[in-house]
Amino acid sequence: MKKFVAAIIILLIFSGVVPYARAGLPAQATEQEGRVSEKNDEEILKETVLLSRTVKEFEKTLGIEPGEALSQSTLEKPASSLTWIWTQETGATALTKPFQAVVYIKFSVPKERVPIDWINIGSGASLSYYFRQENIFSHPAAVITIDFAKMPLSQKVDIIIHEDLHLNDFAGAGQDALVTPLADIAAVKYFEAAGDVQNIKEAHTMIARRQGVSKELTALAKEVEKIFSDP
Repeated sequence: MKKFVAAIIILLIFSGVVPYARAGLPAQATEQEGRVSEKNDEEILKETVLLSRTVKEFEKTLGIEPGEALSQSTLEKPASSLTWIWTQETGATALTKPFQAVVYIKFSVPKERVPIDWINIGSGASLSYYFRQENIFSHPAAVITIDFAKMPLSQKVDIIIHEDLHLNDFAGAGQDALVTPLADIAAVKYFEAAGDVQNIKEAHTMIARRQGVSKELTALAKEVEKIFSDP
């Protein structure tokens, strides 16, 4: 099912079945970057909420169902955070074996207030683990913080779309491998609809950078598997 939904979204993105009028994008969506330093935090947060609404409205034209994540700011409700803990057999990679377990821990405060020093897997099994803390995640509890609001415009648009795509029937351990490129493509289409040449370039630069990192990580994963498989 998730592959079918992804195919439909890709088709809509590339075919431009539902054109999005430039008039539908507010001026601040393409002009806010570069003026952030001239505004106070409250103004920046309010402007980013408006940006989020505009991006989520645009998502509908691509067949993406908008979610509630990043639709409000810390002016409206307190920030929360999410901690992920993945465990996996030592020497295995997600390219060949799924994670043994994924634990999600939601905190009612931002990640800066719950720093993790270390994690110990005490089962005695040969396990590797990876953990991550974020204030940005695909849940209504995720709100726009001032750190997010001050990110470059191209990153904010990409992240808003990315988190909403996570709620569009892309279940499974490999969902980020599908969601990330779809969000990148949709972000480019957003800026094309806005006629924002600068951020089109920024979005393409981000895609190229991720492609480079992806190739390096894939090559590294193969080398790691080879090392652990050698007698």
